[in-house]
This record gives sequence, C-alpha cells and structure tokens, in this order.
Amino acid sequence: MVAVAVSVFALYRQPKRSRVGIAFVLGMTFLGGESLLAGLSASAFLLPEVLIWQRWRLLVMALLPGCWLLFSLTYGRGNEREFVVRWRAILVGAFILPIGVVALSWNELLSGEAGAGPNAMWMLSLAQSGVLLNVLFIVGGVLCLMNLESTLRESRGIMRWRVKYMILGVGILFVVRCYTSIQTVLYSSINVDLTGLDAGALMIGGVFMSVALSRGSLGAVDLYPSYRPLFGSLTVIVAGAYLLLVGLLAEAVAYLQVGNSFPLQAFLVLVGMSGVTIVLLSDRLRQRTKRFISHHLHRPQYDYRRVWSKFTERTASLTDPFEFCREVTRLISETLEVLSVTIWLVDEHRHTFSLGGSTSLSEGDARTLIGEGKLGTSAVRVLRENVYPTAVLEVTGELGVVLQQLSRKKFEKGGDYYFLTLATRDEVLGVLIMGDRVSGLPFTIEEFDLIRTIGNQIVAILLSIKLSSRLGEAQKLKAFQSMSAFFVHDLKNTASTLSLMLQNLPKHFDDPEFRQDALRAISKSVDKINALILRLSCLRQKLDVKPVLADLNIVVQSTLAGLVGCGPDMVATELNLIPLTMVDAEQMQKVITNLVLNARDALGTEGKISIQTERVGRGVVLSVSDNGCGMTPEFMEQSLFRPFQTTKQEGLGIGLFHCKMIVDAHHGKIEVESQIGIGTTFRVFLPVPGEKP
Repeated sequence: MVAVAVSVFALYRQPKRSRVGIAFVLGMTFLGGESLLAGLSASAFLLPEVLIWQRWRLLVMALLPGCWLLFSLTYGRGNEREFVVRWRAILVGAFILPIGVVALSWNELLSGEAGAGPNAMWMLSLAQSGVLLNVLFIVGGVLCLMNLESTLRESRGIMRWRVKYMILGVGILFVVRCYTSIQTVLYSSINVDLTGLDAGALMIGGVFMSVALSRGSLGAVDLYPSYRPLFGSLTVIVAGAYLLLVGLLAEAVAYLQVGNSFPLQAFLVLVGMSGVTIVLLSDRLRQRTKRFISHHLHRPQYDYRRVWSKFTERTASLTDPFEFCREVTRLISETLEVLSVTIWLVDEHRHTFSLGGSTSLSEGDARTLIGEGKLGTSAVRVLRENVYPTAVLEVTGELGVVLQQLSRKKFEKGGDYYFLTLATRDEVLGVLIMGDRVSGLPFTIEEFDLIRTIGNQIVAILLSIKLSSRLGEAQKLKAFQSMSAFFVHDLKNTASTLSLMLQNLPKHFDDPEFRQDALRAISKSVDKINALILRLSCLRQKLDVKPVLADLNIVVQSTLAGLVGCGPDMVATELNLIPLTMVDAEQMQKVITNLVLNARDALGTEGKISIQTERVGRGVVLSVSDNGCGMTPEFMEQSLFRPFQTTKQEGLGIGLFHCKMIVDAHHGKIEVESQIGIGTTFRVFLPVPGEKP
C-alpha cells in the first residue's frame, strides 16, 4: 500500500512522461508487488504453497535492478542522456541477466527443502540459480547506491534540500535489501521472517520519498555530476561497515532485551540509523555548530585559507563558463550555508540573461524566468553601479522588477535575497543572486566582504574564459582565412583556364583538335580540383593506421619507383641493413613522397637528394636530405609542421603537417635540421617492435 501510494503521488507531482518518472513508478510498483508476494508466502501453511509464492516473488525481484539502476542514472541529473549512453551495456545487463536467470531455471530456483533456522524461523533452501539471482540483485543495488551517492555529492543548496530525502529513502531501502540478500547468499536459503524487515525498509523509505516528492517533482532538479569513474565512492565501504554495525547494534539491542524477535531488533536499529543520518545531513545543525564555535571560542567565522584553497582547486581546470558557474554556486552555497545561489550571465547587446549555474533552479525553471527577465539600457547602467552585495528589495525601477522576478523565494523564513553585479570597468558579465539562507540568518559584514571578494575572483575567471574563447575563435578564423586563400588561389587559376576555353568554344567548336585540347583541359582541371580536395581532406579525416611487420628499405624502393621526375641522377640512396619494424606501408609511402617532393622543390639546377636508412639505438631512422635553399630558424620554430604554413608559392602547407600526423600515429617522431643556402635534412625515427624508440 505504501509503494502504490508513493507511485501515485509521483505521477501526480510529475504528470509528464520521462525516463526518471517511468523508472521510479515501475520500481515502486515492483517493490509493492514483491512485498505482497512475500506476505502471501509468509502467511501460507503448506510448503508447496510457500514455494509457489516465493518463486513468483523471485521473478518480480529480477525486475528491480534494471529499473532502479535506470532511476539512479537519471534522477536529478541534467546530463542524464550522457550517463544512460555511457552505462548502456551495464543497464541492459541489469535488465536481461536477472530475468534470464529466472526464465532459464524457473523450476530450479528453490530446492524444495525447508527447515527451521534460529528463533524457529522458516528457512527455504535455494538452488544455485537462486543464489546467482541474489548476487545479481546485490550488484545492482550497490551500483544504484554508488550513482545516488554521486548525485548527493554534487548537490548543494535547494538542490540538496530537494534530493536528500529521496536518496536517503532509496538508500535505506537498498542497504536493507543488500543486507537481507547477503544473508540469503551466505546461507543459500531464504529466511521468510526477514521479509518483514524488507517491508519495514520499504515503509520507512516510502515516507522519505514522499517528503522528497512534496518538495518537488522528480524532474525538478538539474545536477551535472562528472563522468569520472566511481572508484572513489564510499558506497562499498559503507555497505561493509553497515553489515558490521548492524551486527554490533543487534547485539546491543539483544543485550538490552528490547524484544525477542530478530527482525524487530533489526527494524529498531534501522529506525535509529535513519535518524542519525538525517541529523548528519542537516544544514541547520552544521550552521549552528559553526556559529557556536566562532562565537564562544573567538575564532574567525571562516577559514579563508581553506576557502580559497577549495575555490582554486575546484575551479582551476574549468574552461567552460557554465561548468565554472555551476561549481561556483555550489561552493558559495556550502561555504555560506545559502540554499539558493544563482549566477545569471548577462548579454549587454541583447539585454538578456542566460543561466550560468544554480543550486535552486532547473533548466526548465530558468527558461521560464528568462522570458520575463529582460534588461533595458538604463537597467544595465544601474546594474554596473552596484559593486557591493545589495538587498533585492532595496532596488527600485526597471532593474528592481527584473531582479525580483529572477529571485523568487522558496522559503518564507529564508531571509532577504541579495545580489552582486559581476562586472569589469567596461562590461557587465553577470549577476550573482543569493537567498533562502538556512535558519534565515542575516549576512554579517564579514560575509559581505567574503562575497565581494569571491565575486571579484568570479569576474576575473569569467573574463579570462571569455577572452580565451575569443582568441580561439580568432585563431580558427585566421586558419580558415589562410586555407581559403590557398584554396581560392588554386580554384582561380583553374577557373581562368576553363573560362578561356569557354570563350573560344563557339569559335573553334568544329575544330577536332580544339575539342581534344578542351577535353584534356577539363580533365586536368578536374584532376587538380580532386587533388586539392584530397589534400584538404586529411585535416578533417581521422587517420587510420594499420601497421604490419615490414622492411622499411622495401617501402622506400617501391615509393621511389613510382615517383616521376625523381630518377637515380637526382636521388641517391644508401639503404643499410635494418631490422623489421611495424609500419603501414601505404601511409609511410605518403611520408616519403612528401619529403622527396619537398626536397626536389627546394633544389637548384645542380641539386641532389639523398635517402638513407640505418639503425640508431632502439629504432630505425629514415633520413631525406637535400642541398637546396634551406629554411630559416624562425620558420622552423614557428611554422614548420603546422597547417597552411608554407614557403612554396603554390603549396598549401599541408604536406609536412600530414607527415607528422602519420609518424605520430606510428609512435615515432620526426626531426629537421636546415641552414639557409646549405640544405635540409629530415629524420624519421620509428621504433623496433618490443623496444622503445
């Protein structure tokens, strides 16, 4: 009844269909069905009847891991789609494996034997498939707890206020279920009386879930947990400590003679631990403890060294303005004990807001408020003048109306809302709005100074991110302009050739020789355009290298044999005995071709190219040298191996960039030595299999 009631309440609070809503309703429905079947089994008198109900209970139990794992991946997460995609293999396994175990061994889940356990409890023996099903359930429960722990860690302010009772309710439920399932696995039998403990956990968890649903729908929270592996999760440690603690507390309850029933003892322990957990998660208790220490022990209210260390540690690597804002709002919320902290980014040109980060607003809430919050020119000017934390209610005019719309109270006793303008001397970057403080305590002068200092740091980092973004866009534009210049230059020459041919076509169309020349010109133009496209395509295509054990000398010889205009009179080879190495012959031929053709273009009338292979240290080296014009040290340092940087009049500056990509893909390296008027030498180092280069 509790499970059904919570499911109906969830549907009422969130009428729109969503993954998290479907997963929650199905999970609670299956829990209610399982509890019903367990109750029917416990009330049965004949063993065959008990086995029938237990077999159906195990079937419903097989449906739980997938539903609740999906819920843990989607609850309270603004990036739930990415998590579902990353966990899709495990998620599919959580649905299929337990159901498959039940389907393949329906009549073999229970051995059909029963006996009396401790305190005259019913004990139903499980077969191996039944034990395996419980193991899969434990694994699914632990994964669910790990994901919920990650969500709780990322929550701050009102977001934590909304999610903590839901996570606590589901956590209590699965901690108890993991405990009873571990007992089932250890003894390879079902303790029928312990199903009452599962029912008690469901009732307690249902109460906490109802509290969470009363504070907001399942989709009212948008958190963005990181994708890092959950190896640092405390869930496994807590699960083990819980088992030990339950054993100790159960002994204490037995010593105090509080009831003779073990399920009743465990239930009382569960209630006590739930109360302790609620107290530990209390923001009000944490705030009062901090103020008590500051007032009575004459200590500063905040450890500023710790505040700034935490700030720099958690924001130093963030380069996206929205990720930075989300992290900063969480830091301010947990430092100042403020539930609602929001950073609105301002676009001065459009006079509009966009949500940077918030501990109280979801993306949907923000979109609704953004439609109402528009700034005028006068409001922007007033906003720039507010450089100190100011109460929202003290601001009048157009700006006051906008700020009041963007700072709607969640709690009547949460105190006043304050805002701080995030602006440089010439530009408004955003607005920091804070309110709904725990216990409604007013901010002190010390806290206002801390907020202003944090605001200055936010401005500096946001400005740095913004300037870095502009610099990146400028570099991309410069690269595009360079590429366009080369591309347009070649296309212009080709278009001129075709244009001249079209001008003469009406006059000489009847001349067979002209038609043949025209066809050749068109064919050459097409080949030139295709070659240009092929050279440009290497910049956007993913390099696919398939190395095999090969002789580099043979690759060099086959490459030279296919080059036109690079005969023995121009190219001298010195191919020494070298070990076999892992190379992609087709890709390495491109490297050799580029280096040889570049050397030929750099030669004078009496130039010479030399190619040499040799073993050096733990690898082999391919050297391509010429006695041509050479390159300046400045060009080699700043432009070599970079796209669209070339000294050749008709080049695109892509060849050497492509060569370096290929060599890097072979785990090798390429070096160059050059002097003006003397010549250039390129050396390609490739590793020998089993040895580092």
